[in-house]
Amino acid sequence: MFFKTLIFIPFIFLIVACSSYSNDKQLFLHEIAETVVEGNNLKISLYNKEKIKNISITTSAEKEVFFINNGLNAELIAPNVDKEVTFKIMAEITDIDNIQYTEHQTIKVTPANIRLPNVMPEPNVFSGTTKRYEGVILDGNLVPLVNYNGETVYHPTYIAKYAYNHYMQYYTFRDEESLSKFLNSTNWLKNNCLYTKFGFCSFRFNFPVTSWQVSYDWTSAMAQGEALTSLIAASYITKDISYLEVAYDALSAFQYPVEFKGVSSYGEDTIWFEEYGSEELRSGVLNGFLFSMSGIRSFNKLYPELLLSNFLFDTGVKALEIRLPLMDIGFTSLYNNSPNLPDEFSYVASAKNSADFDAYHEVHIYQLGWLSGIVNSEIIESYFSKFLTYDFGDLTGTTGVKDSGLGTKFINITASHTISPETHGVNRLTDENWTYGTYWSSSESPVYLDIELNKDFLDKKFLKKVVISSMSMETIPDVMHVYYLDEFGVEQFVATNYIKGTYETKWDMQTANYPSTTIVIPVNVSVNSENIRLYFEGGSIIAIRELNLFYDRETLKNVIKKIYPYR
Repeated sequence: MFFKTLIFIPFIFLIVACSSYSNDKQLFLHEIAETVVEGNNLKISLYNKEKIKNISITTSAEKEVFFINNGLNAELIAPNVDKEVTFKIMAEITDIDNIQYTEHQTIKVTPANIRLPNVMPEPNVFSGTTKRYEGVILDGNLVPLVNYNGETVYHPTYIAKYAYNHYMQYYTFRDEESLSKFLNSTNWLKNNCLYTKFGFCSFRFNFPVTSWQVSYDWTSAMAQGEALTSLIAASYITKDISYLEVAYDALSAFQYPVEFKGVSSYGEDTIWFEEYGSEELRSGVLNGFLFSMSGIRSFNKLYPELLLSNFLFDTGVKALEIRLPLMDIGFTSLYNNSPNLPDEFSYVASAKNSADFDAYHEVHIYQLGWLSGIVNSEIIESYFSKFLTYDFGDLTGTTGVKDSGLGTKFINITASHTISPETHGVNRLTDENWTYGTYWSSSESPVYLDIELNKDFLDKKFLKKVVISSMSMETIPDVMHVYYLDEFGVEQFVATNYIKGTYETKWDMQTANYPSTTIVIPVNVSVNSENIRLYFEGGSIIAIRELNLFYDRETLKNVIKKIYPYR
């Protein structure tokens, strides 16, 4: 089986041997049986592995049992059950002397013992305003619908967000209208988590998204995770344990691959919670993975004793530590990536035709900021720092950042010369639109840009890198001289960079009919002012779509970490 041994919860169980060889002593399987909880991963423990030539393990169960791996390193998942059940494990073993044995054991599986919450559950950490739902389409049960390609459909992710956003409104203001909307949508979630032969349930999408190679009856870890928060909250409000039972069965789906209507993919490197549950395309969408983690966290913090939610949350953290380097292209993040994914299916985290061109990259920043405030991971912390440094233009999206005054990196930019200030002015340099459209241009050489950075630059006074995005290498200047303006407005020389011989990253892409080239130039110099002057020389015409300067933004990092009250 192609699934790798990636999941391990230490439920080691021992098995009584009954071999075809006449021997009263067990030879390979452990003797003592243990009762295990539904949904948990089991690793089969063996004696004398070095004496086993072949082994195959099968089960006989009321519900089917899913093997993560078989053979010497066999692992399986205990099925989800409504009542205590037993199932048999049978091992067919051939030893190195070609003697065959049959050893078996009966395993008892019990339902998870989860109590109703004794305190009101906190909203999902990414809950937001309900104003976005003005004019929403509702069905006869007042459940929200989505118009997708001209067809009105149930969209589980949309319904899950609708639910937890209205729950936050009720949690904060005790708004009865929001409570009613929350319960309407959460009832739909409870009744539409479809059960599988393994006993877990998952939400299904019944419309195609061809770009991600999903058609009908596909799953999404994003919807699965976001629904968990609301199902837990509904169990508290209604005192109805059935919401919580469905929530646990939905949580278990994170252990199963999308081929079996779970929400994960097993790769060579790790397990990944897939936003688009395609059986052909391991898309590896980052923001969907992190949104799904927010729902697992709802379990994790309310039921710290629950081994499955703790394990899945820890698994998610480890997966991010492995995959985040794949999402980093040196000046922005990728929307998605995974090992062996064809280049044409890996996209930059920018949003063409959005009001905020850098929208998805900024989502990554906030999500990693939230997670870095929970877990002690140097890797996640480092990519939170990197992605924040990479952000083009203004960082938007939250009142906390706006009120801090730190969301705007570039306070002001002026140019010594611009060909057409009205249509191709310096405002184009920081509008986040680095892949297509207009640009700032000059036909003079040298020409300089005066850049006033945010005051937080003075925290360390160190310029790491300069990013230039243009139409091609031909419209990027040859030389860049770095100066700063002292308190008297006098130029102070810092460094010279021969751009085309020193860049460390080059990224070419095509957006519609617009080619673009982006380069990252290492600078790594101390600069004693937030007022920086960049002189450019070379080339007949300089045309820059987007400009970015990298420096540490520790103060802003701390602001972002404080934004999320429901960690």
